[in-house]
Amino acid sequence: MRKKMRTPRAFLVLCLLLAVAPAAAAKPDYVIRENFFVQMITDIFMNLGDYLGKTIQYEGFVLPITEEDFSDGPEKFAVVRIAICCGPDNAPIGFACIGKDAPPENAWVRVVGVLRERKLEGEEEPYPYLELQELEVLQKRGKEKVSM
Repeated sequence: MRKKMRTPRAFLVLCLLLAVAPAAAAKPDYVIRENFFVQMITDIFMNLGDYLGKTIQYEGFVLPITEEDFSDGPEKFAVVRIAICCGPDNAPIGFACIGKDAPPENAWVRVVGVLRERKLEGEEEPYPYLELQELEVLQKRGKEKVSM
């Protein structure tokens, strides 16, 4: 006659925890690093169709969106870095973001989101934005100014 095996309680608890544990976040399709920031953002803008629907991760600082062009949309902030080029021709580059509450202005953040596009009234070309899945305020800042 066979002996009936008992399942240890610890094993049952572990199985239960694994069943209800949140799934790990998916790995982004593209991680934009500091040393190639300008090049990657430029490539995304130039070849938007190749990147739409892809998950992108990068770091930058929070810049509120105040332009009238965006007043009809959900975009309230962008995550950017400053592209340094030719003397005084420095400009913020990055993406407008939706889907999460805006952190304080100038906070350094890491964002992960799906690249989408929206057409602004009166504009021929759509512009890209990130539909955020994750937004984390970081204590350690990266380089705010990046060169081409």
